[in-house]
Amino acid sequence: LDESAAAAVAVVKAACAGESSEARPVNEEVIRLRRVFGRDACIVCILGGASFHGAESEELVKELASRLESASGPKVKFLTGGMAGVQETFAKHCGDGSRV
Repeated sequence: LDESAAAAVAVVKAACAGESSEARPVNEEVIRLRRVFGRDACIVCILGGASFHGAESEELVKELASRLESASGPKVKFLTGGMAGVQETFAKHCGDGSRV
């Protein structure tokens, strides 16, 4: 990742961990994400736990990732915090991964 993308991912990871940064307001992070993904991108945040609890949960996430990727246009980008479990599974099954 380039420096901007790495910084954006760090913000998402911190948010997923329940941390907040008083030093950098949320609107600055939105501006940073827009620089990374483009001003006209539709950014979809993928959140979820580190483990699956239902018998069909993992398959559901895989199917959602595949269908969302194929049904959405190129301006749609998917953002995760890089966590194992739901987020990692989504990323691995979201097309070729170029929009995650």
